[in-house]
Amino acid sequence: MKVSVIIPVYNEQKTIKHVIESVHQSGLKNKIDLEIIVVDDCSTDGTEAILRELKPIYKLVLLFQKFF
Repeated sequence: MKVSVIIPVYNEQKTIKHVIESVHQSGLKNKIDLEIIVVDDCSTDGTEAILRELKPIYKLVLLFQKFF
């Protein structure tokens, strides 16, 4: 079974790594084919850089909302 988890974020620099690790571990424990999608709504605190660093580790799907 494949499950997609969507995580909306805005300025979550302090917590996003822990959240993604927790979601990832829950998929492993339950032997679920897990897809983690993170939607960043214009964070300005460095969240984007952390997500880009975590992307290859957890195979994240990242979506970034940008101001124009």
